[in-house]
Amino acid sequence: MKKSVLVAAVLLAVVAVAGFGASITITSPKITGYQTKAGLGGWNAAIYALPLGATWTETFDMPTPLVLESWLSINSGYNVPFTNGIVSGGWSSQVAPGGNSDVFTFNSVSVIGAYFTSLNMLAGGSGSGIDVYVNFINAGYTKVAYLNGFGVNDQWGFVADELFTSLTFQGGVVVCCMETYGLDDFSIGSTVPEPGTYALMGAGLIGLAALARRRKA
Repeated sequence: MKKSVLVAAVLLAVVAVAGFGASITITSPKITGYQTKAGLGGWNAAIYALPLGATWTETFDMPTPLVLESWLSINSGYNVPFTNGIVSGGWSSQVAPGGNSDVFTFNSVSVIGAYFTSLNMLAGGSGSGIDVYVNFINAGYTKVAYLNGFGVNDQWGFVADELFTSLTFQGGVVVCCMETYGLDDFSIGSTVPEPGTYALMGAGLIGLAALARRRKA
């Protein structure tokens, strides 16, 4: 997708500074751009630089009873129910190689092309790291990255060359121990218009056509 490649170029041009302790191994060519310590502001700027782009962010700062934004659902192998993982305005969980995994599904949002979050993997000490899987609309369930060593104030984000509907965090391939991690300001972004935007555009075009017919009459 040319638009996704454009986002990647903007992301890398804005700020692509690797965290000193963070380790990222990209395992799929479908990720066309990634960043650490880039900051949510720079990520938003890159997405909004696209025509008709949009972003959604879950801050985990919800009132009681604890609920997520309607566009996000979490299926956690460690936190049952998922609200057990929401601590101090963020999400905290554990994943294990071949064991517990966390699936973040985007509801009623079918145009996702980018992802960004604050990520801390040091709270529970060194673990097996995190394998990141993406459920692409066409390519299906694909491993895209291995993450390790992220600490306080580290962030990670990426843009993919294909739209996707969910992310899965799973323990890394190194059989060591559980990986404890925390994240906050979990954000996703579209690189093409939402269906509602298409509807508005269509209504506008119909209105212009009607106006043109009236002028001719």
